[in-house]
Amino acid sequence: MVLKSRKQSKQITLSFLTLLLTVSLVLTVPTTIVKAGIIWDETFGGGENEEGFCIVNTTDGGYIIVGFTESFGAGDSDVWLIKTDENGTMMWNQTFGGIDDDEGRCVAQTSDGGYIITGSTSTFGAGWSDVWLIKTDENGNMMWDKTYGGTGIDEAECVQQTSDGGYIITGELEFEVDSVYHDDIWLIKTDENGDMMWNQTFGGTDDEEANWVLQTSDGGYIIVGYTWSYGTAETSDVWLIKTDEEGNKEWDKTYDKGDFDVGECVLQTADGNYIIVGTTISYDVYYSDIWFLEVSEEEGFFGGTFSYILIAVVIGLAVFLAIFLSGKMKRGKEGPWEKGVDEDLFDA
Repeated sequence: MVLKSRKQSKQITLSFLTLLLTVSLVLTVPTTIVKAGIIWDETFGGGENEEGFCIVNTTDGGYIIVGFTESFGAGDSDVWLIKTDENGTMMWNQTFGGIDDDEGRCVAQTSDGGYIITGSTSTFGAGWSDVWLIKTDENGNMMWDKTYGGTGIDEAECVQQTSDGGYIITGELEFEVDSVYHDDIWLIKTDENGDMMWNQTFGGTDDEEANWVLQTSDGGYIIVGYTWSYGTAETSDVWLIKTDEEGNKEWDKTYDKGDFDVGECVLQTADGNYIIVGTTISYDVYYSDIWFLEVSEEEGFFGGTFSYILIAVVIGLAVFLAIFLSGKMKRGKEGPWEKGVDEDLFDA
């Protein structure tokens, strides 16, 4: 058995506190900011309005963009698909639509090198506006298309190809209750030909909207958007919904920061948690902020404001103890755990 000297004990304590402080500072001090400059930029459009909503990298190093155009195409607005090279130079473009308003909201490259597009159409389908799914080849030529919806305004916000070669789509389905119209989150699963395999809705008595869907590592799906029916009363909250492979809800969580909170996109992390980015707006400031948070199934909330508060407390405690012990050492005073112990009582 070896009894450490008072000097050695204090050195070990201060070394530990210094390490704790260093780690805390590394966690909180931002990475060195590198000023980014524009390498290139391109604009696409005509004499009317155009908007782009989604862009993804393609396997050839270029990009695929989807949105709508009022300058080109057949109707008031058409889905506009644009393919560029790695420098943003347009290689080709395609429009899809009829005489009314049609727009693309999301695009993904498929396993065959083509593209899958989703959005909404007022030209085709059964209702005022229907979800529209379009499959193209690698040159943007339409291979097939499908519409899904009822008699109201139904729209899609996101599409992804699933592990079985089919597609998962999320958006909004409008319904009527006592002559009042509301939106529910709508989840649609199709096969590789766009034929619906199943669909699920999620919502309450007020409006809900989904903005992103992703297949998870367990084969199920994670959806993010917002809800007015659940969470904080009379304001919208971020709504995260986890389903199994058949779209049955396994759990859901709401997150509230301001007066109006919206989830825009979600990703699954390597450790199984979920990263969400969205928007938060407060009445008292009247402007919006980006909200970035990490959540877990078990804890419900991890990261964001809570983690910064925790780290700040650790830093404050470490600084306080370091200053306190440093002052004790300068005055030559012993710590309370060392009084009455002779440092030469035991030899090393």
